[in-house]
Amino acid sequence: MAAMRFMGSFGMFSVAVAGASRGQAGQERALGARGADLAEAVVGQIEQSHALDAFAQTLGSLVSKVLQPGKVKDLLSGTWMGHPAHPMLTDIPIGAWTSALMLDLLGGLRARKGADTLIGIGVLAALPTAITGLSELADLGTEPDRAVAGAHAIGMVAAVGLYATSYVARKSGNRTLGVGLALAGAGVMTTAAFLGGHLSFRKGIGVNHTAFEYPLEDW
Repeated sequence: MAAMRFMGSFGMFSVAVAGASRGQAGQERALGARGADLAEAVVGQIEQSHALDAFAQTLGSLVSKVLQPGKVKDLLSGTWMGHPAHPMLTDIPIGAWTSALMLDLLGGLRARKGADTLIGIGVLAALPTAITGLSELADLGTEPDRAVAGAHAIGMVAAVGLYATSYVARKSGNRTLGVGLALAGAGVMTTAAFLGGHLSFRKGIGVNHTAFEYPLEDW
């Protein structure tokens, strides 16, 4: 039965991808549109995952028990500065790891120490970034949003694990393994970051939906 359900889900996914890829026949499409269609189909499948939703609900409930409404919750949510703290903090680990990747690939021998340092900075910066993200996850109210957030969280934890292991390998003298783990981490990080961007920019999570509504001056 499990195999049949898996095949059925795979079939629905294949149909979704094929339908998205066809688009509107005869019309010129923007560069990268097919890739966007594929990503949209994948995200659609994630949004329908009851397992990911259940995981996110459980995780969110645990976080809510620790982070009660109050000053700490407001601090982590970014209430004090008028917008969420999590998207801003993600720039630090992502920027550090991306810079380390460039140094690994293009910097040569003299850039090794800098690359290693950036890997470590990214791992350390990921900790407060993850905490602010968990604060947001605890506030999500719909199954599709929670499922995507759950996948995003799993992906970022995996990325942090890969980069942390990369740092240890580098410091242990196994640089080839360390660089390979960092490359794998970059792939996982990019995928997970895409899901985070989907929540912010496609679903409007954490966005002030009244930002462009101005009060009437005359009545």
